[in-house]
Amino acid sequence: ATARARALVGRLTARAPPRPQPSAPHKPLWPRRVAIGVVVTGVIVGGTLWYLGRETTLQMIAQKVAASTGGKLTLTGVRGSLYGAMHIDRIVWRTDEQLIVANTVDLRWSPAQIVSRGILVDELHAASLRVETLKESEEKSTMPVKLAPPFPVSIDDARLNQAVFVSKGAETRIDNIRLRLEGNKQRWEVRDAAAVTPWGDVAANGSIGAQRPFKLD
Repeated sequence: ATARARALVGRLTARAPPRPQPSAPHKPLWPRRVAIGVVVTGVIVGGTLWYLGRETTLQMIAQKVAASTGGKLTLTGVRGSLYGAMHIDRIVWRTDEQLIVANTVDLRWSPAQIVSRGILVDELHAASLRVETLKESEEKSTMPVKLAPPFPVSIDDARLNQAVFVSKGAETRIDNIRLRLEGNKQRWEVRDAAAVTPWGDVAANGSIGAQRPFKLD
């Protein structure tokens, strides 16, 4: 009987399921997902910044802008980066009524100021500008609805070595033009403007309202 009882106990012990072992605490997955998201976002942002900073990107944008005008605008010798200094050998704007040519244009701006101050141009220099009236426009000139720019614009140092205006064979030349310009939703303001004209040296400060009736000071 004792042997039979031992055999029965052995069989029951063999059939009993193993006792469950305590499981390790479950680690949340969100830290890993957040880390992956940060890395992926950093790679995308870094790649975008690198792409926008290339000279070829600036040249491509210049070509698209020129193409959007239907052949009226031509830009040649575009060099530099969207993040700082840019250079254009020649800018030509031509319509049936007017021809405008600017040579050796250099621009340096601060893209980091867009959020706080809008478009801030530190320097805008050009060697020469020629504006020629080819024929009088048949359309009557009308005042715009408003002069306000879509975002604040500021030029700290604008310089033009020589400007020539041609109309009906008469030519007017103005040299050493310089000014500071600021525009917003309220007004456009010119400060420290100066130039050498055929009638003498001139200097001026002034402003014009961006909304009608365009108050002039």
